[in-house]
Amino acid sequence: MSPRIRRFVQAAACGMAFFPQMIRADGAADETLDPPVAVATDAMVAASDILGGERQVPAQLTAEMKYVMQPAPVTQPEEPVEATPTAAPSTAGAFGGFVDLSTLSPDRAASASNSASDVVSGAEAEIRNTADTSDLLVRSLSSTGLYVHSRNPISNDLRVRGFRFSQIRNHVHGAFWTPIRPDFDSPLSKIDSSLIKDVIVVKGPYSVRQGPGFAFIDIELHGTERYEGGWGWSGRSAAIFDTNGDQFNFRQSFSGGDETQGIRVGYAERGGVDYESGDGFLVASGYHSHDWDLAYGWDVGPDSQLEFNYQRVDQTDVELPAQYFDVDYLVADGFSLRYTEECLSWADRFRVDAWWNRSRFAGNATNQTKPGVGGGNFGAGPGFPLLIGNGNIGEARSAGTRMAISWGCADCGMVTVGADYTFVDQEYIETADRYFGFFGLPRSIADNPGIFADSTLPLSDRTTVKAGARVDWAGVNTVPGTLPQNAMDDQNYTLGAGFVTSEYELTDVWTLNAGYGYAERAPTPTDLYALTFLELLQPGGDLDFRGSLRGANPAALDKERLSQFDVGASYEYCYVRGGINFFFGWIDDYITYQYDGGIMDTVNTDARLAGGEWFTEVDLTENWTGFATISYVQATDDVRDEPLWGIPPLDSRVGLRYQQPGWGFEFAARIVDNQDRIAQAIFTDGVTSASLGEQVTPGYTVLDVRGFYSINDVWRLVGGVENIGDRNYQEHLDARRDLSYGTPGGVFRPGLNAYFGLIGTY
Repeated sequence: MSPRIRRFVQAAACGMAFFPQMIRADGAADETLDPPVAVATDAMVAASDILGGERQVPAQLTAEMKYVMQPAPVTQPEEPVEATPTAAPSTAGAFGGFVDLSTLSPDRAASASNSASDVVSGAEAEIRNTADTSDLLVRSLSSTGLYVHSRNPISNDLRVRGFRFSQIRNHVHGAFWTPIRPDFDSPLSKIDSSLIKDVIVVKGPYSVRQGPGFAFIDIELHGTERYEGGWGWSGRSAAIFDTNGDQFNFRQSFSGGDETQGIRVGYAERGGVDYESGDGFLVASGYHSHDWDLAYGWDVGPDSQLEFNYQRVDQTDVELPAQYFDVDYLVADGFSLRYTEECLSWADRFRVDAWWNRSRFAGNATNQTKPGVGGGNFGAGPGFPLLIGNGNIGEARSAGTRMAISWGCADCGMVTVGADYTFVDQEYIETADRYFGFFGLPRSIADNPGIFADSTLPLSDRTTVKAGARVDWAGVNTVPGTLPQNAMDDQNYTLGAGFVTSEYELTDVWTLNAGYGYAERAPTPTDLYALTFLELLQPGGDLDFRGSLRGANPAALDKERLSQFDVGASYEYCYVRGGINFFFGWIDDYITYQYDGGIMDTVNTDARLAGGEWFTEVDLTENWTGFATISYVQATDDVRDEPLWGIPPLDSRVGLRYQQPGWGFEFAARIVDNQDRIAQAIFTDGVTSASLGEQVTPGYTVLDVRGFYSINDVWRLVGGVENIGDRNYQEHLDARRDLSYGTPGGVFRPGLNAYFGLIGTY
């Protein structure tokens, strides 16, 4: 950490600790700004006003609800037609902050109640002007330790601490999503953030219900409404415009239903052209996207519910700056079905999820903004001949099911057992004549049955212990197809995972958390079989990636094995609340890359990761709140004895928020340190080196202001100004290859941007 950042963080921490005392003239230690219930009430009232709904009573009423997605049956309605929300709103409010876990279902509350987990409310999407799920998570003030590699304003690849790609398991309303190829699309970029109710981020191997992974993203979509007194309907309209890149976002949805069933239908249209970086350079980042969503819920009985969700995303003409290929089209369809029943004679809760999704794309390297086509300054001559006339097509299909049976409750102790099965069928190929039939990923099948069990056990009024374990049988194989290499190869892995966490209420103010988790992960088809141009590392550009079973001396990869410790504490006293967490982990047989005669080979190494996060909020007055967050991760390649590649630097945010029931605004500064811990050895084989290795990234500070104003009970305005100083800056994870027409430097983030929008809920 640089001295400049260290001094700033120290000053901010001291100021936020002592300023609340300074503004209270009497300095009485026992005088509180707001009792806990009043604070929650104010936040929930503000959130309800922003969302255009009725004001909700906080925890006392939400505790009476059985769980989020299944309201109590309606009997003898007194009002003619009135919408009944399917879930209580989060106390986080429109700007984010602490999320009341009592508003989550028992399963989700159990997953979120440890120091390595964050809960992000989807209500933040409106105020923060977010595009996809990754964008929501990294902008939210409710999350720490999350970073993003941005390929386009609507395509962002999330990193969790030092974890990346397939080390992170992504689930959307119970359904597993996977990318077609790891450098081209992201599962989270296919989910519009306005559809999200909440997201649970588990930043370590502390969950066993979502399959084998090192971190977990669990997205809950908005449910369907119920209406008392017969059929009723409601709607939502939104229009938001960004000045930088002429970006627009229009969404319309309608909901209808009666006492026992509900339906929602929605459509959205997004578009934009090249944005300007802080120095006025046009970054090739245009796009057009439209999506549909359909949800249907049916209360089969007083204790059972059936839910169906469908999402379709259709993206065209998406420019990916500093990458080989742009997207001609990318289409994704996802279907999910969930059945839940409670109060059975043989169990307290039974849930089954089933899903099927399909993604396909076509890309090209003929856009004039591509290096080599327009005259890039790398390769031989004025252009890079390997790109000329090349294209890329691919497809991925995922299907699976999960069954879980639970006994007990979160407060009195709960035990859950279950089984799941995931199937992925994946292929992508280069289409140029000189590459067709050789470059790409042969059609590959990955299937993974598994069993799991976990429990929550309150040992006393102050101590709660959670534990879980799972076993998986993962297979990866190729089938005859367009790419004959490695046809009928078959790799099999037995995977294990387990965790134990504890929570101890030390005092009425402090709660201590600790946990240990172990998990194993099998290599993906890309890790084993791919031979193609991939943009996985920061440099981008002329790096070909070869799977471990493609080459002169093929060798199957070993499975990755993670062991991780977390220890932390949370605090809530009068007008101050927050938490701090530290983690340390090591990954045996970490899957990485090594330069070898012009190609990046996929290999195993050993790695260590360590870091921490801190967040706090301070109610300075009834309406003013100060906040701060810090995230840091350090990772080392033990075999090469150098920093691990693609690790973000220290990232912090500080700011002030003012909020009334009908309006509010927030001023925030994001302060990012320089990153000089970079990988070098993986870019050389001892004889030759890649033309461009990982580069140092300077630090920067970006200032934003945003807010909302409720015109009436239906309509509200949102808006803000981002990057107020028009700072020209780069994120460490973004590509550094030439942007266009030989201009060096890589991807720079947008400069000054003003956005404004009108949202109605009726």
